[in-house]
Amino acid sequence: MLSVSVSTLRRIADEFSEHLPDYQPVKGERRTFTDSDLRTVYAILSRLQASPGLTRSALLAEMSTPDSDPLVIPAILPTDTPDRPQERPDRTQNAISIPEAIESPQTALAPFLAAQDVTQTQIAELSARIEMLSADRPQPTQATPLVVASLLSVGALIVAVTVSALFQWPMAGVAGCAFALFVLVIGLVSPSVRT
Repeated sequence: MLSVSVSTLRRIADEFSEHLPDYQPVKGERRTFTDSDLRTVYAILSRLQASPGLTRSALLAEMSTPDSDPLVIPAILPTDTPDRPQERPDRTQNAISIPEAIESPQTALAPFLAAQDVTQTQIAELSARIEMLSADRPQPTQATPLVVASLLSVGALIVAVTVSALFQWPMAGVAGCAFALFVLVIGLVSPSVRT
């Protein structure tokens, strides 16, 4: 309404508070201005604009003296307040032709679509190379149950013979041989059970 920033309005309201008819700021609460307050602030701003060398503090001192010129407070706020160079930038300097500023969607997206095509091509090439390398690599062999059973039975025989010799317990050798034979039989039977 006044074409000034909020901080400028705050400063003027605080500095000229005794001249604003209804302005009563309460600390910690939102500032409110009546129509009369806004018309008075407009008159102060007009007076400052009319006299470029006049500062706010000089105007305040002038208004405090009894023989000063009274403020000309308008009956209503003008609907189109004059532009103030320090508060509002000149709009004609930054005017842009809308057709020049806005690109068509096809023109704006063209680089991104081209990059997406290149990326998809590279992904397809890398996937093909990975499949080719996977096919060339030898597959790991799995140990058959017979091989595992043979290794376990040999281990059981070595343990049984060692225990029998160390502790002079002949039954350990017999039990070890029986266990090794049992493991070998399971290794032989296991593949045929699966098939």
